Amino acid sequence: LSKCEDAKEAIVLSNISEAKDLIQQMKLEMRTMPGSEKAEAAATIQKLEGMIEKAESEALMGNAPMSGSAEESKMRTDAAINKLEKGTERLARTKELMAEMEDTGTDIMGTLAENREKITSAHDKVKVAKGELDKADNITTRMGKFWANW
Repeated sequence: LSKCEDAKEAIVLSNISEAKDLIQQMKLEMRTMPGSEKAEAAATIQKLEGMIEKAESEALMGNAPMSGSAEESKMRTDAAINKLEKGTERLARTKELMAEMEDTGTDIMGTLAENREKITSAHDKVKVAKGELDKADNITTRMGKFWANW
């Protein structure tokens, strides 16, 4: 019976360790989320950390939630891990979306820079042309005065 309880405790502690690793991954991925989603994810992560700490202390104190069979305990732990994995997948999708949005933004910024250069170049050409037209107008005016005096 003691070996069975030790095995159950080892399974619970192993699952708790895996859950902690998943939470660490979630924390890393949360950093790339926008503010509103980041706050929601932080609250969820904090709640899950509390649950894990409670389960860990119960396992270490010998009060692990093993009221049923080891299989029931494993099922509950697996359900918690699945929930964490779904959260991790959601964070990964969000991270991919953010990367895509960043690429789009970078492309737009590049296009805007090119357009600015073209507009600046056209503006400079207009200034040069205006200067040449002013010279031509001045010459024409002087020629008109010259021929008027003849």
